[in-house]
Amino acid sequence: MQKVDCPLQLDVYDFCSNDLRKKLEGPRKILRDEEGKKAGLKTDEKSSDSNKNAMNIDGSGESSGSTPQDGASEKGEHLTGVYDLVAVLTHKGRSADSGHYVAWVKQEDGKWIEFDDENPIQQREEDITKLSGGGDWHMAYICMYKARVVPI
Repeated sequence: MQKVDCPLQLDVYDFCSNDLRKKLEGPRKILRDEEGKKAGLKTDEKSSDSNKNAMNIDGSGESSGSTPQDGASEKGEHLTGVYDLVAVLTHKGRSADSGHYVAWVKQEDGKWIEFDDENPIQQREEDITKLSGGGDWHMAYICMYKARVVPI
């Protein structure tokens, strides 16, 4: 079997159409600014405020009335094109006809738990990146991601 990697963070911006990229630029700037603040970096507050306003107004100066298809949710959040890995279903075994399935789930507090039958075990995040298969080791079979959003 071939090794399969699943990143902890998946950025789909490069796979988007040009129209969708334009819609993602403002939210991505806000996300970068928020991450910069968490890291202790200075951000341009005026730029962040103008990006928030730009997301609510289209080119004509009218309210855009974003819909979920426009990348906005009903909760007042906007998609960024960045997704975080929250769960992985793995298969351990040399063939599809035999082996064992295990779930690895990220908890709200950021800790990963391996659910192997009735024996949940806490795991380190770096162990999740090793679920790429090879020999008898766990191979990522299904990866589940959660969209990273910013408030509108």
